[in-house]
Amino acid sequence: MPRPGTLARVESIWIDPHPAWGLPKEVLGCAEGVAFSRCGSLLALAHAADQRVSVYERQGEADGYSARPVSVIEGPDSGIDYPHDVDFSADGRLLVVANRKGKSLTCYARQPGGAVRFGSRPFWTIRGRRSRLRHPDGVKFVPPRGEYVAAANLTPSTVTFYRSRWLRRSRYASRACFVLEGPETRLVEPDGLSFSDDGGLLAVANHGSGTVTVYARGPRAPRYGPTPIAEIGGNPSRLQCPHSVAFSRDGTHLAISNAGGRTVSVYRCGRGPDPRSSPWSESPVLEIEAYDPAVFGAINELNRREGGSKGVAFGTDCLGVCSPCIGLRLHRVSVVASQETYELAPKA
Repeated sequence: MPRPGTLARVESIWIDPHPAWGLPKEVLGCAEGVAFSRCGSLLALAHAADQRVSVYERQGEADGYSARPVSVIEGPDSGIDYPHDVDFSADGRLLVVANRKGKSLTCYARQPGGAVRFGSRPFWTIRGRRSRLRHPDGVKFVPPRGEYVAAANLTPSTVTFYRSRWLRRSRYASRACFVLEGPETRLVEPDGLSFSDDGGLLAVANHGSGTVTVYARGPRAPRYGPTPIAEIGGNPSRLQCPHSVAFSRDGTHLAISNAGGRTVSVYRCGRGPDPRSSPWSESPVLEIEAYDPAVFGAINELNRREGGSKGVAFGTDCLGVCSPCIGLRLHRVSVVASQETYELAPKA
């Protein structure tokens, strides 16, 4: 960590408040989760109430993605049951889905050939007592190599991890190999999760407490925590029912969707040699409007946890935000290096 009063390199993020591209809510249904492939060529959406996952392909640098999905996963044989979140493997060949009602994770393999098409049946499924999956609302492959898959379980407030099989690396064991749980974790109805690109940090959106807790990876993978190194929100919380979280590609910023609010909040992490002592911004460095003014008031009055943004994800050059009220919006993103002076409190 820099010495008090010294200059350090800090990345500043800029996000265009006006969407560059989007899809209307009428064609998406109940959009709850969004993900980009590592190269940015594919985008996936989880449509919870419509019981389907759709994949879109990038059309050009300025043209956004295809207006219609190039692949759709749905139907009784798909294993989809209230899909709440999605994620691509690092090579883009696997697409994993968190099924809240189905209490399962289902994975779909990209089919051979030039066209983008994912299998209509699960390549593998994780469910059952040994999995310890209970209402999984979020799912992510754990970077940097994707040797593990992690799921955020709304109840009983846990994050469960699954290891890839030794002989078949693209398949994962159904038994949880590590569970982040207990009062010291400060997990309260976790609704979404995200890892920094190097896998060093895990952020979890706690729908029940209005906070986001951040954990450092331990010396033995895939162990994180159990005590958070940072807690965003606090009491009273600046967050309104955080739903999803997403690290920027360089790991210096964290976007948080507010399911009960009007914005997506972006916080900055001053990544230093030791993540446990790196300072986080006390308030958002950016807030992006992500709501429909015509319906937000009526929906939020009936349920303080609804009306705002749901899924959030960083692409290679954009931020994707989705919800049942706004559909999908993509905002252009750029990162600028700057120099900042750290004024740190002396150690006791």
